[in-house]
Amino acid sequence: MTVPGPGDGDLLDFVSKLAALAAETEEIESAIQRAADLAQEHFDLVAASVWLVDPARPKYLELRALSTRTPMASPPAWSIPAARGVVGRALRQERPQLLVDVHSDSDYLAQFPETIAEVVIPLRHRDGALGAVVFDADRPEALSSEKVALLEAVASQLAGLARFAAIERRNQEMTFELEQSNLRLRERNESLSEFATTDALTGLPNRRQFDQTLETEWRRATRGEAPIAIILGDIDYFKRLNDTAGHQRGDVVLAEVAEVLRGAFTRAGDLAARYGGEEFVVVLPDTPLETAAELAEQARARIEARAIEHPASQLGPVVTLSMGVASVVPGLGGDPALLLAEADAALYRAKARGRNRVELAGGELQPGSKLPGFKTQVARPET
Repeated sequence: MTVPGPGDGDLLDFVSKLAALAAETEEIESAIQRAADLAQEHFDLVAASVWLVDPARPKYLELRALSTRTPMASPPAWSIPAARGVVGRALRQERPQLLVDVHSDSDYLAQFPETIAEVVIPLRHRDGALGAVVFDADRPEALSSEKVALLEAVASQLAGLARFAAIERRNQEMTFELEQSNLRLRERNESLSEFATTDALTGLPNRRQFDQTLETEWRRATRGEAPIAIILGDIDYFKRLNDTAGHQRGDVVLAEVAEVLRGAFTRAGDLAARYGGEEFVVVLPDTPLETAAELAEQARARIEARAIEHPASQLGPVVTLSMGVASVVPGLGGDPALLLAEADAALYRAKARGRNRVELAGGELQPGSKLPGFKTQVARPET
């Protein structure tokens, strides 16, 4: 191939194409490859390769573009040490290295068998070295001083593109790091939020979460003129269990009771929480007293059927729960604390009337109740 000399139309076309690459910053990697292709084709080189500093390994250069006269299945190398060979010398001396005969230079590291002559041009920016561009030829005249000057113009364009590529990569890394930091922050916040609203022993929502939920559901019930119910439950003879079997056994019982309650109240909006000590509380939106009573009785029966061992109970060998139920359709200016107080009073009556039973606010449940599945008991004396 005859290389056009200065002033030829092909040379002007080459310079024009080279200048156009400066504007192609939206696709920097492809612009770098096209610059290598342009130089290789115009000067009929064995190869034109662009090596840039590897951000993950600053002492190495990674191959970012390769254009060869003969197609290759894979490049001779994907990365090279930045301090070795003619490339390393060019970076150290900060000036181009022209090898008219590569085999007479002890620093030359063979990449392509056809290479006779080579020029290595360092790519630099005021921040430091960016990498190097290597032009391999199979005859010395392909790298005359005039042509090397043109190749330095290619290298200058490549330095600009390499700088853009470094900035783009750093921006991508910073974006990724920011996304990861935000993700970790969200996870920590979620953990803190869960920690602040979850009872560590039972895994149920804690008193704080219950209070917030009750306030929210109370306002919703007020706006919709809908009923809202509260169930308060207390493990029977729990203090005696702790005194007899120890607090560790008491913790196990609390966790088991919580598991039963979690499975008993699964409707959308229902919230079963640990109220404190051996007490549990349930918020039931859109629930009238009769429905709340049925749900409470089903939960009480589930706990008794679970047959959790209780060696100190005077009701039998298993853990039981006393429960108080209250429900109201809130009015403007109403106070959810009053509903809670009604449920607490019903719980007190359940304790006073023998335990292991459900009592309703506003009056006791008489034997023979028509509520489906509701357990009634003759009152036992307090023990």
